[in-house]
Amino acid sequence: MQLFGLKNRKAIAIVYPEPILSTVPGLCNFIEKIAEHHFQVDIYTTISDQYELPYFNNSNVHLHQLNHPKWFKRKFPLTFIPSNLILKSFLFFNSLTKYNLIIGVDPAGIVAASENNPLNIPLAYFSLELLIDGELDSKEKALRSKEIAALKKTRYLLISDEERKEIFLRYNPEFQGKIIYIPNASANTEEPLTDLHFPKNKVLVNVSGSTAAWTGIDRIIESSKTWEDNYLLVIHCKSEEEKIILAQRNPGILENEEIFLTYGSFKRSQYKNFISKMDIGIVFYIPQFTDRYDGLNLRYIGKSSGKFAYYLMSGKPVIVNDVPYYRHLLQRYRFGVLIKDTHDKGEIAKALTTIHANYSTYSKEALRCFQNEFDLDQAVSDFVKALQQ
Repeated sequence: MQLFGLKNRKAIAIVYPEPILSTVPGLCNFIEKIAEHHFQVDIYTTISDQYELPYFNNSNVHLHQLNHPKWFKRKFPLTFIPSNLILKSFLFFNSLTKYNLIIGVDPAGIVAASENNPLNIPLAYFSLELLIDGELDSKEKALRSKEIAALKKTRYLLISDEERKEIFLRYNPEFQGKIIYIPNASANTEEPLTDLHFPKNKVLVNVSGSTAAWTGIDRIIESSKTWEDNYLLVIHCKSEEEKIILAQRNPGILENEEIFLTYGSFKRSQYKNFISKMDIGIVFYIPQFTDRYDGLNLRYIGKSSGKFAYYLMSGKPVIVNDVPYYRHLLQRYRFGVLIKDTHDKGEIAKALTTIHANYSTYSKEALRCFQNEFDLDQAVSDFVKALQQ
């Protein structure tokens, strides 16, 4: 069957200008599953020493760096070829022979894909972070204007779930393309972590990801002072810098034997192994409305939370705060306990006791929730079928 009328073509370009691809395991898993459907996938992104170099197990996936080469910086200290021209050259020559779709990831990605697509190859928008009018600074408003223009050329929207779709369409009513749901689910593969050892007589309660205020981490730390002795709070800090900032906000945390801090970024498969060692996860999304990332993007989190999916995939019960999606999900799956007031130290402690008393049921429900709600195989099959129509 022909794809977009382009006979014998099965290749997709993915444009993600941010250097953080390795920190988005759901997107990486989506890419590998596309490749399993015998598509060649070319990824155009930037690379930074601050993040792990993205890696993929499938030989159909190829990484192309948009950074200026090192010789360029030495030989031409002034701007010589802007990055968008590098991208345009890549897309032009490869589109001549193979691409039937270009996917732009997030606002910067869809804008870059749209503005550097001289052959007008069909576009798809992979939406992770929403641009919400009223939450943007002047620079982001300029990006928003370009995003609106790009949407007029976009054929597909790839978004995690119906809740986020509704918010997207509320602010982008001009979008008329097809919508495909792609939950944020990582690959179920593990690589052992040999340098982390936890006490065997403790129930390990994990908080991972950012240590920003919207995670409620400071409230959780305060609550942990009221927990029973058999619980150990494990906080995964992605860097030494984050660990220091957290310690500055919470004096005495480094000496607290009831709190275990890790630091240093894990590889995707290592993080899966890390979560498998935990017993209970805590996932709070508390909107702060200080920038475009911690407002409505958090209130309407839907299936876009990678850490939430990691816990469910590993059968780990989850304590969540009162956001609409989790409240509704708990009506169908008893995967954990919802906290109505994250300031209430006793409410979190009580949730831990409730889960621990009937752990097997909560664990089975967590797995059932993941299998029914975060099935990436089915999502990718839907995506491929859409391309064939």
